Amino acid sequence: MTSCRKGQFMMRSTLLSILCCGLFTPVVIAQSAPDDAVTITGRVLSADGTPVPDTTVRLNLHRDIGVVEATTDAEGRFTFSRPWDELRGRVLQVSVNDSRLQSVYEIPWQEQDWTGERIDLTLQPARRIEIEAVDGDGTPVSGARAGVICRPGPATTGVTGEDGRFVSWLAAQQNVRSVYAFASGEGFDYRSYELTVAQRQDPNAKPPELPNGPIRLTLDGVHPVTVQVVDDDGKPMDGVPIYPWILRRGTNSASINLSYVAGEVTQPTDAAGNATFEWLPAWQERPVTFWPHIDGYVRRRGSYDPNGGGGELTIRLQRLVPMRGRVVHANGEPAAGAIISVVGRGYDVDGLRKVTTTDAEGRYEIAVAPDMIYLVTARNEKERLAAAPQTGFAVRPGEPVDGIDFTLQPATRVHGRVMLGRNHEGVKDQQIVLYLHGTELSDIPGLTLPNPEEYRTRVMPQQALFMRTDSDGIYTFWVGPGRYSLRGPVQVSSGNGIHEFEVTDEEELSFNFRMLRPPVGRLTGRVVMGDPPRPVPDARIEAVHRHPRVHGDLKYKVDGEGRFDFERQLVPMTLYARTEDGTFAGIVEIGPDEMAVTIPLQPTAAVRGRLVDGQTKQPVAGRNLVWGVQVFEGEKMRSPFRHCFGGGIQSAEDGTFTLFPLVVGQTYDLTGRYPSGNLRFLTEIHAEDGSLIDLGDVELKPEPEPYRPPTIEERIAQAFAKDADEQLASARRDIPLTMQNLLVLFGDPTGDAVRQFYELRYDSSNRDMRTATYEYRIVAVSAAGDQRAKADDVAKSLGVNLDDGRAAFFGCVVDPDGSLLATVEAAELSTEGEMDAAKVLGFLEAHRPPRRNAHELLEQALATAKAENRRVIIQETATWCGPCIALSRFLDEHREVWEKDYLWIKLDHRWEGSREIADRLRDGASGGIPWWAILDADGEKLVTSNKDDGDNIGNPSSPSGQAHFRIMLNKTAIRMTEEEIDGLIEALRER
Repeated sequence: MTSCRKGQFMMRSTLLSILCCGLFTPVVIAQSAPDDAVTITGRVLSADGTPVPDTTVRLNLHRDIGVVEATTDAEGRFTFSRPWDELRGRVLQVSVNDSRLQSVYEIPWQEQDWTGERIDLTLQPARRIEIEAVDGDGTPVSGARAGVICRPGPATTGVTGEDGRFVSWLAAQQNVRSVYAFASGEGFDYRSYELTVAQRQDPNAKPPELPNGPIRLTLDGVHPVTVQVVDDDGKPMDGVPIYPWILRRGTNSASINLSYVAGEVTQPTDAAGNATFEWLPAWQERPVTFWPHIDGYVRRRGSYDPNGGGGELTIRLQRLVPMRGRVVHANGEPAAGAIISVVGRGYDVDGLRKVTTTDAEGRYEIAVAPDMIYLVTARNEKERLAAAPQTGFAVRPGEPVDGIDFTLQPATRVHGRVMLGRNHEGVKDQQIVLYLHGTELSDIPGLTLPNPEEYRTRVMPQQALFMRTDSDGIYTFWVGPGRYSLRGPVQVSSGNGIHEFEVTDEEELSFNFRMLRPPVGRLTGRVVMGDPPRPVPDARIEAVHRHPRVHGDLKYKVDGEGRFDFERQLVPMTLYARTEDGTFAGIVEIGPDEMAVTIPLQPTAAVRGRLVDGQTKQPVAGRNLVWGVQVFEGEKMRSPFRHCFGGGIQSAEDGTFTLFPLVVGQTYDLTGRYPSGNLRFLTEIHAEDGSLIDLGDVELKPEPEPYRPPTIEERIAQAFAKDADEQLASARRDIPLTMQNLLVLFGDPTGDAVRQFYELRYDSSNRDMRTATYEYRIVAVSAAGDQRAKADDVAKSLGVNLDDGRAAFFGCVVDPDGSLLATVEAAELSTEGEMDAAKVLGFLEAHRPPRRNAHELLEQALATAKAENRRVIIQETATWCGPCIALSRFLDEHREVWEKDYLWIKLDHRWEGSREIADRLRDGASGGIPWWAILDADGEKLVTSNKDDGDNIGNPSSPSGQAHFRIMLNKTAIRMTEEEIDGLIEALRER
């Protein structure tokens, strides 16, 4: 049976190879040279430099295009002409003498890295790689597919012989990434010669060495999977190529990426839409992604979980939808050859990115995925023309989209320089990324997309352009109108190296990055223990960058003297070191400018406990527990964090668990994972010494219900439940500071008029209504039932009454001085008995407070500051921002202390010019609001609420925020005494 099965598989594999070659690797001899073609020239030479004529050179393009071949002339010369998008990252290859002599060359990914010089492919002796495939009993497996995945590619593949062996030859320039073998009914095995994900974090880690002899691969069992592909209507799709993507054996090995040999592992679906993979290995424990691909349909992945998958997976493919449009110049002439870039995003994990060009009439058509929102741009790079983007629309299944048209205009030059040091020296080769943001789904009124998994992710299409600075640190982009964010280095003088701005029709915009320090540097140090300190050989280190834009932990093993030396990003870091057995460990934090550190170790602690159900108090078995120290990306308690230097375990059958090791003096969080994948905090653990900590029973509460926004009924109940006197007192205190009016709403919380008003107020699709309500502090007072008497007292204090049916709905507008400006009844806001959005909005607009002009406010403040020798505190704020109001209250309460040196103005988001001034002053500084700065009388920025690490202190409620506030005052105060500054800081602490 075994030999028959292998023989059948060998025949099937041969046929499959022929089929896959037709699908993925067509060979193209004749070449056309399009207008945007890049010409590559070179020679094939023997080892002694002699030209090699009449030899085939292969250019391995994307598998949808295939392989392009050229034959060398009498001087060994060859030429290829292809568009750069086809060439980037692709490989030239020449092979002679039965592959014993080879040479390869990898074309750069970035066009600016391409020098255009002639390529010499010098033939050198190839390296022999032998694979031996055996079954679980060690018997050779003949007819197995085998291959070598290498860098640079392409992979070499074939079939094992009767002895189960396959021999491959690789060029001297190629490194082996992995080798593999598989056979139907037998299984799959591979060996990786790359670093694992964890090892890549260790700068000194070395990949496994390739053996000199045969590489034995054991095909020891299968977990067959049948993947069915169906269309939008659920009908099976015949002839759809599909392949599995990533496999990984065990937890300590690198994975294998089968997309490099998709032609080997791809199978087409049959008439029932099924493709059965009879060789998928039994050892695969993680979910496997399958990729189907057929023209005219969305390329959508499917995920099969070996744990409970039942051997079946269904993938539904949607038909692509045509998107059409036209691009013209400003004079109406068609723009031929314009580049159309399309980005789509939905709740599916995979978005869509496509590019096409316009024809001679300026028209284009491109097939896009339905159930996504889109961002589409048009540009002509050679002529430096671009158009305003088309965004904020969705594509629906089966509904072609027409009229996505563009008019080109002169592009805006977005440029700048990356500089370092006092001499402002240019820094070369720094990556600059420019993002064009499309409209977010939540900002498109009334639009929803299918979301079967109920993801709460942000859905927003955006396009990214990448650039590296030249030798003088200069970068340049040419872009059209739109909303952008520009990201540069993180070691900058303010903020996190991010500029957000909008382009309209400016000729140019300039954004410089002034770096405080080089992007990377070396960190040296030692791991020690004891008194006096002695080195700890072979200790392991984990270093975590504490910055929101720097990712990738570093892992390192010290030498025999406990020393380490590695390169790191120059941002704050937390370092953890431990002995191999975990009995000693330590944690230290360092700043961006520290170049040397000593990590002292001390005996570690252990923790034991029992996990029990929070309701039944019974043991919970097999539940995943995660524990670790909170490491913040920025300022502690004010920035995102993750748990590090701990681990994950499962509770035992009796619910017990043990955690080890814990660093003494550190606080650990213990969290439990629900079957849904959500985590819940269980308890906090702090080890005072190296003893065993007994937690006893730790309760796991029932999984909370997913968050849902309050219903209208809940919003009404919350609003009317608050004490009227307390609300009015708070509002009267705040509205002079926030420059709002007070809207007192009397009514019956259960009445139709109140409900209709609140439905309009919280209608997320009506941005105008939402903006209008920001002009008011709204206080709701119930006038129903036994609360009527209290409502009458409040109404009397305002000079109105609730007679004649007004108790059901009656509004009063009061200005910050306490004057009654207007009243309104339900009938005045209604049409045919229903609350009318236009009338409500009209009333709110008619009685809002006067709007300010931020430019005028700033000019007046600077003039006064110059005349009176004072500074200007300028605060970016909004009426809906709680911390903004808290900061305003504090400053108002202590005017008599600081007002001798400062004037205070606000950049409220409601006012003309506020965002423009704030963006200019921020200069890319990060953080939300309140954001504030202190200016001198000439308008020069002296200090901001951003600390040296880039974090915005906002309302300085934390100790570090208060420390930075002290620095702000110390740097800018003119007459304030040290005692007065101390008093302000103490007042902050007591709040």
